[in-house]
Amino acid sequence: MSSLAKRLFHLFEPAEVERARKKVRPVQLSSPRVGQVRARVADDDGNEHDVFLELSANRKGGMMLESRCSSHRGRAGLPSAELAAVLIEVDRRGFFAGLQEHTPVELDLVAEEGAEAMPDDDEPESAPPPATTSRGGRQPPGPVTSSRDGGSWNRRFAPGR
Repeated sequence: MSSLAKRLFHLFEPAEVERARKKVRPVQLSSPRVGQVRARVADDDGNEHDVFLELSANRKGGMMLESRCSSHRGRAGLPSAELAAVLIEVDRRGFFAGLQEHTPVELDLVAEEGAEAMPDDDEPESAPPPATTSRGGRQPPGPVTSSRDGGSWNRRFAPGR
């Protein structure tokens, strides 16, 4: 069976995963209720960070793993070594062992409000304006993208990349 960490590590930068395996260590890990994990991890500088995970049903099918992390990258909504270390430890302890291999899992990295966004070389400097309805109201962002010929498809994306 594929571990949760292996299923999600394609969203992380390889350097962050390597750092998680070698230098970041969980100090405290608990599961206050089913589907939730609270952790405190120490990074390679000795600073401690809090990580919170919550696994829930995704409205589009599959499961959603919501993550909050107090590290600099985590507050910006980016995958961090601290989060990767917690995923490794969650797998080791079997907290989400009931999650089937064929069940799709999406990682939702929740950014802290007011946190400075870290620059990303893949992102253009200016984003296009949001889509509007015929009445001028803004449409909520969604995972469905339309093509020029009118067809549509679901697009899964890696947040922060």
